[in-house]
Amino acid sequence: MQITKDNIKGAFIGLAMGDALGVPREFWSREQMLQLPMTSLEDAKYPHYQDAGTFSDDTSLSMCLAQAICDGFSIERLAQYMLDWYQHGFWAADTRLFDIGNITESALIKLGNGESPYKSGGIRGYDNGNGSLMRILPFVFYGFNMTYEQRVQLLTEISGITHRHIRSVLSCIYFEIYARELLLTKDKLKAYVNANEIFSAYAQQKAYDDELEYFERILKGDLHLLSVEAIHSSGYVIYTLEAALWCFFTTNNYTDAVLLAVNLGGDTDTTASVTGGLAGIYYGSESIPLKWLHYLKKRTAILELSQTFYQTIKKLNNYA
Repeated sequence: MQITKDNIKGAFIGLAMGDALGVPREFWSREQMLQLPMTSLEDAKYPHYQDAGTFSDDTSLSMCLAQAICDGFSIERLAQYMLDWYQHGFWAADTRLFDIGNITESALIKLGNGESPYKSGGIRGYDNGNGSLMRILPFVFYGFNMTYEQRVQLLTEISGITHRHIRSVLSCIYFEIYARELLLTKDKLKAYVNANEIFSAYAQQKAYDDELEYFERILKGDLHLLSVEAIHSSGYVIYTLEAALWCFFTTNNYTDAVLLAVNLGGDTDTTASVTGGLAGIYYGSESIPLKWLHYLKKRTAILELSQTFYQTIKKLNNYA
């Protein structure tokens, strides 16, 4: 199978649009969302005060990864681009940083002080926020034709810039496996079955039995059958992974998937961004409402990067 131009375009615009939808409602509770559900793009009031269509760190750092791949990938280059975003607004929606997770910020401060990107990420149990999961999607295309061992090694290093704890790394690995299987099978639930088998075999081989318990609800194979009350939507990496998969599984189009993600409340921008990336791959770029795209900040730049990224992937894989 070859990666298509629309796979990448759908992924990039899909994640950015989900992010922008979630920014105005970040930190709203589930109860607040039930009382005033999100139905379309909005301006962000407290705490962000951003215009409708403004994306956050989820998109900025995903685009930093995509840019690093286009420019000749290395962990050092990616770390520098992420630091450039933090210090100078590289790939920010309006050249000004307004949203960043504590764990990510701590790692970037270390990088700015000269720490190695192989040692900068948080390693403690409570460092398992969703800050590496939210930016991993471009790697799915870059690593598509690599060996499994190569992909795992790079995912470990990419996550580790900010999140080195094995739970965060495994969450990125699971997401990459699922998205890759989605591209291969073009079937949501078949990809889910395949991803569970591949991930479980890897985790058992590496003796990560203690960590597998955190993935139990996903690996049981019936996440899509859970009720909304069973789905959490905080910034904890496992909850973000579960919520994004659940929103994707239980809807039938891009719009419903990302709105459902936002209406869960909590870490709305990241849940909707991760959901939107998957939905953009699956339903295609044409599924994303034009009335929303009109407002998306840096829409042209993201589309141009998706084209450059496609040409990079095409060249790396010797596509005709």
